[in-house]
Amino acid sequence: MPIDFNCPTCKKLLRVPDGAAGRQAKCPQCGNVVLVPAASAFEASAPPVPPTPPLPPAEQLMSDDEEFRIAPPTATPSYKPQVDNPFASPVSVGSNAPELDDSGERNGPPWESQGPSVGSFIETLKLVFSNPIVMFSTMRCVGGLGLPLGFLIAGGWIGGLFSTGYSIIKNLAFPVPAAMQGGHVAFDLNHVSTVTLIVTLVFYPVLLAIGAFIMAGLQHLFLMMLDGARQPFETTFRVYCYAAGATSLLNVVPFLGGILGLIGVIVYSIIGLQKAQGISGGKAAGAVLIPYAICFGCCVGGVFMLGMMMAVGAR
Repeated sequence: MPIDFNCPTCKKLLRVPDGAAGRQAKCPQCGNVVLVPAASAFEASAPPVPPTPPLPPAEQLMSDDEEFRIAPPTATPSYKPQVDNPFASPVSVGSNAPELDDSGERNGPPWESQGPSVGSFIETLKLVFSNPIVMFSTMRCVGGLGLPLGFLIAGGWIGGLFSTGYSIIKNLAFPVPAAMQGGHVAFDLNHVSTVTLIVTLVFYPVLLAIGAFIMAGLQHLFLMMLDGARQPFETTFRVYCYAAGATSLLNVVPFLGGILGLIGVIVYSIIGLQKAQGISGGKAAGAVLIPYAICFGCCVGGVFMLGMMMAVGAR
C-alpha cells in the first residue's frame, strides 16, 4: 500500500512505495530531502477508532423528547365497542353490566349533558322513543334527583293539561243528567271544569313528584326482593322519571292517551331498569309489573266494595 505524506517544507503531497519507509527521499518541487515515514501521514494523524460498545437495553433507547419515547409494550389491550349514537356508553364484552363511571362516556341524555331547555327536552324525548336502549345505557346512575324530576314534571304537566282539557270538552259536550247526579243538585259543569283546570295547573306537579317517589320506591323494593338492585334507589328513581316524563306526553292523543301512556311507561321502565341496573329482563319486568298489578288489584277491589255498598244502600 503506497505511503502518502506531505513535504514538511512546501507541503506538497508526496506518494512513495510501501518499501520506501524509513528511507530518504527528495521532494520534486522544493528539492528538500525528507525521511519517509513508516505509514501515511493521514493514517498516522487520524485518531484511533474506539471499539464499538454493546448496545444498551431497549428501555434506555429513549430520546429526551417525550414525543419520541419508546413506550414499553402493554398487556392485552382492552377494546370498548362503539355505537353510532353520540350519547352511547361502552359495555364490557360478555356482560350486560353498564359502565358506571359518570366521568366517562356515561354523560346522560341531552336534558342533563346540555342542561334543561326546550331543545334538550325535545332531544331527550326523541332518544327515549326512538332508541330507549341507548337512552338508558347512557343515563347516569347517580348525579342527583333534581334534573330527572324536572323532566318528569315538564312532560307530565304538559300531558296533564291535554288530558284535563279533553275531560272538560267531554263533560261540556256530554253533560251528566241531573238524575244520574243524585237527583238533588245539578252541578254547574262549567264551574267544575274551571276548578279542575286550576287544580291541574297548581297541584299537578306536586302530585307527579309524590307519585314518582311512591312508584320508584315500590319498584326498588321489588328489585331488592328479586335480587336485582345492583344500584341504589336513585338509579331506579331516575329510570322512572325519564320513562314517565316521556310517556306522559302521549296524553295528547285524545281519550286513548292514558292507556298508551300506561303501556309506554311500563315498557320503558323495564328497558331502563335492565340497562341501568345491569340485570336480566325478567327481574326488571317483575319489579315493574308487580307494583302496577297491586295498584290495579286495589282499584278493582275498591270499585267492587263501592258497588257493594251502593247496592246495600239502595235496598
